[in-house]
Amino acid sequence: MILIHPFDDALTEHTGLFSEDEIETEVTSILSEYGIEYLCISTTYRWMKYLGFAWSRRTKTFYNNKHEDEAVVKERIAFVGDYLELEKLMFRWVQIPPAEVERMVNEELVEKGIEKFGAPVTMPNGEQRIEFHVDISESFWPFIRNSDAFGGDLSERRDRESKAIIMFGQDESQHEAIFTRYCFEI
Repeated sequence: MILIHPFDDALTEHTGLFSEDEIETEVTSILSEYGIEYLCISTTYRWMKYLGFAWSRRTKTFYNNKHEDEAVVKERIAFVGDYLELEKLMFRWVQIPPAEVERMVNEELVEKGIEKFGAPVTMPNGEQRIEFHVDISESFWPFIRNSDAFGGDLSERRDRESKAIIMFGQDESQHEAIFTRYCFEI
């Protein structure tokens, strides 16, 4: 039996796109690529150690108290640039036909000038679209092809040779208040 996160129920409840058997088959297929029969906490722990993380007591770093120091600002600018490139490999995008964007502007479903926040892209079938981040407007959500599985699509501007990624995290200042005193650190 594969353990699937409770939120994955949305895959079957709201859309009917995937049956529980289809989800289990896909998860089993992915795990078997890595020689894993089922996912458990000890497997996750071993993988985190293999990736260079260590389970340790959470400690504050200079990032907590010196947000505007020159070195921290430089690091933040570099991080943001790297993150924006990585985000193209994440399921956070929606591609909309220009005529639909224009219709939504005319119907005041989205703000006038929203086009400047999108990037023109050519879909694999040759169709021209405007690509937006999924968080720009809820009005764009019906156009997401993988909305129920991932919450967004991959960017058409991504490097097609790179694998998709899922990144998670939380602003460090919130960790102490929300999570335990221990965490995986690299």
